[in-house]
Amino acid sequence: PGTDKATMASKKMDGWTSIYLVSPDVTPDLYRHLAKEAGVHIYNERDDTLYANSTFLCIHANGAGERTIRFPWPCYIVDMVKDEPLAVNSDHLTYDFKNGETLILRWKTRL
Repeated sequence: PGTDKATMASKKMDGWTSIYLVSPDVTPDLYRHLAKEAGVHIYNERDDTLYANSTFLCIHANGAGERTIRFPWPCYIVDMVKDEPLAVNSDHLTYDFKNGETLILRWKTRL
């Protein structure tokens, strides 16, 4: 059943946007959209588990298939498990995942 109560609202303020969100069942797509609107870098457009900081990125694939992981700038990308370089001076990595596969990467701007 519907409700007449707002579960999400946005309001343009002076140089920023206020978002009111109370729904417990927010989709990853909506979170990604809000993050993009706020200028947050998005590493992956799929609904995979992903953790990243300024040195490491870990992605666990929710389903098989190709992903393109985008980095904020060109970098050197290493598979931490195999200790093998996967990309040099690139701002993205395309990888074909098996369902449930986890990739742990180290990324840095220099060799």
